[in-house]
Amino acid sequence: MSDNNSTKQAISLLKTIQKALTKMPLNKLNDKIMAFIKAKDDNQSIVHRIVCTVAEENGITPDAVYNSTKRGVEYDSKIISWMISLKIYGINANTLAREFGKYPNCIHHAKRKFDSMDVEKRKKDRALMTTYNKCVELVKEQI
Repeated sequence: MSDNNSTKQAISLLKTIQKALTKMPLNKLNDKIMAFIKAKDDNQSIVHRIVCTVAEENGITPDAVYNSTKRGVEYDSKIISWMISLKIYGINANTLAREFGKYPNCIHHAKRKFDSMDVEKRKKDRALMTTYNKCVELVKEQI
Protein backbone atom coordinates (compact mmCIF):
# COMPACT_ATOMS: atom_id res chain seq x y z
CA MET A 1 0.00 0.00 0.00
CA SER A 2 2.72 2.49 0.91
CA ASP A 3 4.72 1.53 -2.20
CA ASN A 4 1.72 2.51 -4.32
CA ASN A 5 1.39 5.80 -2.43
CA SER A 6 5.12 6.56 -2.85
CA THR A 7 4.87 5.84 -6.56
CA LYS A 8 1.92 8.22 -6.91
CA GLN A 9 3.79 10.94 -5.01
CA ALA A 10 6.90 10.47 -7.20
CA ILE A 11 4.79 10.68 -10.37
CA SER A 12 3.06 13.80 -9.06
CA LEU A 13 6.42 15.38 -8.25
CA LEU A 14 7.78 14.65 -11.71
CA LYS A 15 4.66 16.11 -13.33
CA THR A 16 5.04 19.25 -11.23
CA ILE A 17 8.69 19.56 -12.23
CA GLN A 18 7.76 19.06 -15.90
CA LYS A 19 5.10 21.79 -15.64
CA ALA A 20 7.59 24.14 -13.92
CA LEU A 21 10.18 23.51 -16.65
CA THR A 22 7.71 24.72 -19.30
CA LYS A 23 7.49 28.03 -17.44
CA MET A 24 11.16 28.59 -16.51
CA PRO A 25 14.63 27.29 -17.44
CA LEU A 26 16.18 24.46 -15.46
CA ASN A 27 18.82 26.62 -13.78
CA LYS A 28 16.17 29.05 -12.44
CA LEU A 29 14.06 26.18 -11.11
CA ASN A 30 17.11 24.70 -9.42
CA ASP A 31 18.00 28.11 -7.91
CA LYS A 32 14.47 28.47 -6.49
CA ILE A 33 14.53 24.98 -4.96
CA MET A 34 17.97 25.58 -3.44
CA ALA A 35 16.90 28.99 -2.06
CA PHE A 36 13.89 27.33 -0.39
CA ILE A 37 16.08 24.65 1.19
CA LYS A 38 18.67 27.19 2.33
CA ALA A 39 16.01 29.42 3.90
CA LYS A 40 14.70 26.49 5.94
CA ASP A 41 18.24 25.54 7.04
CA ASP A 42 19.05 29.16 7.91
CA ASN A 43 15.97 29.52 10.14
CA GLN A 44 16.79 26.31 12.01
CA SER A 45 20.42 27.37 12.34
CA ILE A 46 19.46 30.81 13.67
CA VAL A 47 17.04 29.32 16.20
CA HIS A 48 19.67 26.85 17.38
CA ARG A 49 22.26 29.60 17.80
CA ILE A 50 19.76 31.71 19.74
CA VAL A 51 18.97 28.77 22.03
CA CYS A 52 22.67 28.06 22.60
CA THR A 53 23.40 31.71 23.44
CA VAL A 54 20.45 32.01 25.83
CA ALA A 55 21.29 28.68 27.48
CA GLU A 56 24.92 29.68 27.98
CA GLU A 57 23.88 33.01 29.49
CA ASN A 58 21.59 31.23 31.96
CA GLY A 59 24.06 28.45 32.79
CA ILE A 60 22.07 25.53 31.37
CA THR A 61 22.39 23.23 28.36
CA PRO A 62 20.59 23.80 25.04
CA ASP A 63 18.86 20.43 25.54
CA ALA A 64 17.34 21.75 28.75
CA VAL A 65 15.86 24.67 26.78
CA TYR A 66 14.49 22.43 24.01
CA ASN A 67 13.10 19.68 26.24
CA SER A 68 12.19 21.36 29.53
CA THR A 69 8.62 21.13 30.76
CA LYS A 70 9.22 22.60 34.20
CA ARG A 71 9.15 26.18 35.38
CA GLY A 72 12.20 28.15 36.35
CA VAL A 73 15.36 29.04 34.48
CA GLU A 74 14.75 26.43 31.76
CA TYR A 75 11.25 27.73 31.03
CA ASP A 76 12.37 31.36 31.11
CA SER A 77 15.20 30.51 28.70
CA LYS A 78 12.73 28.88 26.33
CA ILE A 79 10.46 31.94 26.44
CA ILE A 80 13.41 34.28 25.86
CA SER A 81 14.57 32.15 22.90
CA TRP A 82 11.09 32.24 21.40
CA MET A 83 10.72 36.00 21.85
CA ILE A 84 14.12 36.76 20.32
CA SER A 85 13.31 34.51 17.37
CA LEU A 86 9.88 36.10 16.88
CA LYS A 87 10.58 39.76 17.60
CA ILE A 88 14.18 40.25 16.46
CA TYR A 89 14.57 37.75 13.62
CA GLY A 90 10.95 37.48 12.44
CA ILE A 91 10.84 33.68 12.51
CA ASN A 92 7.20 32.61 12.53
CA ALA A 93 5.50 30.60 15.25
CA ASN A 94 5.00 27.53 13.04
CA THR A 95 8.74 27.25 12.40
CA LEU A 96 9.49 27.65 16.10
CA ALA A 97 6.84 25.11 17.02
CA ARG A 98 8.39 22.51 14.70
CA GLU A 99 11.87 23.27 16.04
CA PHE A 100 10.75 22.80 19.66
CA GLY A 101 8.24 20.01 19.06
CA LYS A 102 5.35 22.18 20.28
CA TYR A 103 2.08 23.46 18.87
CA PRO A 104 2.04 27.03 17.48
CA ASN A 105 -0.58 28.09 20.03
CA CYS A 106 2.05 27.55 22.79
CA ILE A 107 4.25 30.13 21.10
CA HIS A 108 1.36 32.59 20.67
CA HIS A 109 0.29 32.16 24.30
CA ALA A 110 3.86 32.79 25.51
CA LYS A 111 4.08 35.90 23.30
CA ARG A 112 0.83 37.29 24.71
CA LYS A 113 2.04 36.63 28.25
CA PHE A 114 5.44 38.20 27.49
CA ASP A 115 3.85 41.29 25.93
CA SER A 116 1.57 41.79 28.94
CA MET A 117 4.33 41.62 31.56
CA ASP A 118 4.30 44.39 34.15
CA VAL A 119 7.97 45.16 34.75
CA GLU A 120 7.24 48.04 37.11
CA LYS A 121 5.10 46.06 39.57
CA ARG A 122 6.35 42.46 39.36
CA LYS A 123 9.89 41.57 40.36
CA LYS A 124 9.86 38.30 38.33
CA ASP A 125 8.75 40.15 35.19
CA ARG A 126 11.50 42.73 35.72
CA ALA A 127 14.12 39.98 36.10
CA LEU A 128 12.89 38.20 32.97
CA MET A 129 12.95 41.43 30.95
CA THR A 130 16.49 42.21 32.16
CA THR A 131 17.66 38.75 31.12
CA TYR A 132 15.84 39.11 27.80
CA ASN A 133 17.55 42.44 27.04
CA LYS A 134 20.95 41.01 27.97
CA CYS A 135 20.37 37.96 25.75
CA VAL A 136 19.21 40.15 22.84
CA GLU A 137 22.52 42.02 22.96
CA LEU A 138 24.52 38.78 23.15
CA VAL A 139 22.60 37.21 20.25
CA LYS A 140 23.01 40.31 18.10
CA GLU A 141 26.78 40.20 18.69
CA GLN A 142 27.06 36.52 17.84
CA ILE A 143 24.69 36.21 14.88
